[in-house]
Amino acid sequence: MNIAAAKLQSTLVVSLALAVGATSIACAQNPAESVMLVKTAVNYADLNLDSPRGAMTLYRRLKDASRTVCRQLQSMTTVPPDYYECVEASLGRAVHDVNRVSLARVYLGEHRAAIAAKYGIEDTIHYATK
Repeated sequence: MNIAAAKLQSTLVVSLALAVGATSIACAQNPAESVMLVKTAVNYADLNLDSPRGAMTLYRRLKDASRTVCRQLQSMTTVPPDYYECVEASLGRAVHDVNRVSLARVYLGEHRAAIAAKYGIEDTIHYATK
């Protein structure tokens, strides 16, 4: 994989995770309303996720992006989702989708294991088998 492809992947994975998180919450709030997709891209190609500092930096970026997405979603809907639940769901899905132990450990430092389990976050990585 070349460097340009790796950087693109580092941005798209998190962007889609946040978009899915926001969409799921919007649908759950009022299924009769049309689905609103709110997303933001979070680039982490510049970070070393094998280091605690890199994982913490990405976690802060994801948390800020989750807050931004949820504020936008609240302002766009007639029945806005609960802000706290929206942020937690977006953040949990994003951390899960990045699938890095170092990031999961940062998340687990701020959340109970039961909350982390809701989004499939553990301090180990499971790989799909062929």
